Order: sequence, then structure tokens, then C-alpha cells
Amino acid sequence: MTRYGYFLASEEHEPAELVRQAKLAEEAGFESLWISDHFHPWLDEQGQSGFVWSVIGAISQVTSLPVTTAVTCPLRRIHPALVAQAAATSALLTGGRFTLGVGTGARSRSTPPTGIPPSGSSTPPRAGARTRESRRWATRPMTTPARSIRRWCSTTW
Repeated sequence: MTRYGYFLASEEHEPAELVRQAKLAEEAGFESLWISDHFHPWLDEQGQSGFVWSVIGAISQVTSLPVTTAVTCPLRRIHPALVAQAAATSALLTGGRFTLGVGTGARSRSTPPTGIPPSGSSTPPRAGARTRESRRWATRPMTTPARSIRRWCSTTW
């Protein structure tokens, strides 16, 4: 059966407007929400890029629709442990209706000025990142010689 969802473009709208759109989407009969997660908008003219995790928290208070990030990059932009904490919090706030959409990110929108130099080619680092991240999300402890990712020991509740 076909399901219809509504896409919330965080690079095009202010956070309060995204929350309003989410509520209207549910009232209009949409069955799910996707929300973009970018540090920068696609174009300067769009001019928005609210912190997606705060917006998801606000959306959880006005709608009962499932929410998915499209997509979060837990590599250079934000530490994977913080993504895990944010995703767990979002799952709690939405009553289990949250799905973490994970991707490797687009350099211009997902990599802030953190001092980590961008790679010359996006293919090799992304391929390695996918391997590291698939192991990182596993349930057992992981060690890997990653140059661009530092892993801290922590527990997320």
C-alpha cells in the first residue's frame, strides 16, 4: 500500500514554520515526516538551517506522525556519540516514532568550519566512513585507525 509523507526542508524555512508545516501535514492526512539535516542551506537564497534536533523536539509536541532525518551525517559535522544521544532523545520524545536517516553528507552543507580539511575526492573517505560507521553502530565495542574521527568512551542513556 502506498504511504504519503511530507518533507520538511529545514534549509528553506525557519524552525517555527517547520513545526507549523508538520502540524498542517498531519491535519491534511500525511502519514509521516522527513526533515532535512544540513549545517548550511543548499543555496544562499534559502538562508535557513535550524538545528534539526531542536525542531524534531518541537514537532514531537504538536504531531503524532513518525519523523525521519533525511539525512544526518555522523562523521565530520557532529560526533557519532552526539548523534546517538540526539536520536535516542528524539525517539523518546516522539514515543518511538523516530527513524535516524544516516548518510555521508554533502561537503558544502554538512561539513562546518571545524578545522578538519575537506578531502580532495569524496569517494574514498565516504567509502571508508561507511565501513567505520557500520561497525560503530554495532552493539560490540569497536576500535579502528580512523584519522578524521576520534572515538570517546561513553554511554548514552
